[in-house]
Amino acid sequence: MFKRIAVYLGAFFLPPLFLGIYLAATSLTTAMVIRNPEPLPGELPSAWIPPSKKPVAVIIASNAGSQITDLMGPYEILQASGLFRVIVAAPVRQLSPLTTALTILPDMELSQVPDPDLIFVPAIVDPTQAAIVDWVRERAPRAKLVVGACEGARVLANAGLLAGKHATSHSMALKELKKAFKNTTWGDTARVVTDGNVMTSQGITGAIDAALAAVEKFAVTKTPESVGLADELGWKPELGADWRPGPLAPLDFAQIAIDSIFATFDSGRRWVGVLTYPGVSELSLALTLDSLPRTMHSRAFSVAAVRTLIRTRYGLLIVPTASVSQASVPDLLIVPSGLTPQGAFPAVDPLSDPLIDAWVRSRNLIVKSWLNHPSGETLNRSLDLMTQLDGVRAARATARLMEYPWEPALAGPTAGHRFRLGAVAIFYALIGGLGVFLARWIEKRKHRSSQRLARSE
Repeated sequence: MFKRIAVYLGAFFLPPLFLGIYLAATSLTTAMVIRNPEPLPGELPSAWIPPSKKPVAVIIASNAGSQITDLMGPYEILQASGLFRVIVAAPVRQLSPLTTALTILPDMELSQVPDPDLIFVPAIVDPTQAAIVDWVRERAPRAKLVVGACEGARVLANAGLLAGKHATSHSMALKELKKAFKNTTWGDTARVVTDGNVMTSQGITGAIDAALAAVEKFAVTKTPESVGLADELGWKPELGADWRPGPLAPLDFAQIAIDSIFATFDSGRRWVGVLTYPGVSELSLALTLDSLPRTMHSRAFSVAAVRTLIRTRYGLLIVPTASVSQASVPDLLIVPSGLTPQGAFPAVDPLSDPLIDAWVRSRNLIVKSWLNHPSGETLNRSLDLMTQLDGVRAARATARLMEYPWEPALAGPTAGHRFRLGAVAIFYALIGGLGVFLARWIEKRKHRSSQRLARSE
């Protein structure tokens, strides 16, 4: 009797939870999808990096897609340090997507890059791609430091650079990495791990601390650029290379499944536009686009006055998703930081652009501006916004996925309450009811089979 009750309860409750986990993965993948970039009219500008005697730092980009914070955050930090000649290089110099809703044009092709002093590898879609793995394997021995940020450690492992070494990566990837690369000692207790001339970091936001640690490795003298850079950016000081967070709390997949069901029937799912403009902070833009879609209550897209190549604060060429004439009407428009690490304000407010101003006014858009705030504060501001809009639990889950230790500074609901309870109840009743029906049908089939077997004997 108790066994039958347990079977029926499991049949009612488990299918919706498993479907919820599937919906969570599908929803998050859709929100963080790598879009095939639409071509721009005309020819792309030729590759050119100003000549310099500074050490060469190469950040690798994949033509198939790279993790946005892993790439753009370190780009700003390495450039802001003033210590490097920073080059973003890909196998082919063409428009290349980043996770979420942004495209970049690499500075050079990998074959054109001079021998680097620093190689920085973000998480990429295709970590086994021969063009990238072979290039890293060939150039690494001549580099002073090779960094695998987040799951960029996969590229280093595939290149054979982590054999016999200690390393780390995104906590959700460690179990698989331990099985695939048994000759590497994988750990999860250090934010940044350095073994010889190889450095690896924890997931996503760990790339920022890896870049700061790399700056310290190359700083000959204790200059303000190297020592005070984290403070100037507004990045939390406890997140340095020597910070020891201990094992992060495990993800509650059952709760994520329930939240995903609510998100599926969310009556208030919103579109968030993120304004791109000349001189925008690479770090702030990346953290904004990377964090907001993870709640599953929001979809983010990048928008500009005109969809064309835009130079960021330190010269990275980016292309937004849409121009104001093409864009959907967002429920919220966010303006990322334009403040320099040295505290200089942007020369021009991007909202004063005639096209953007007319768009904002004609659509009566709600604008949240972080323009004059340090770029390193962006993630805290984004998580505080999530707390207000979607609840504390959604914000905590986002911080956990981005491996960012965070406690809410603002009060907010435990969870978002915009979901339609009736729709959720119907969904659960249908899926759970179907599970019970199938369990009952299987039980009857077994009973009939046993009866026929008994009669045949």
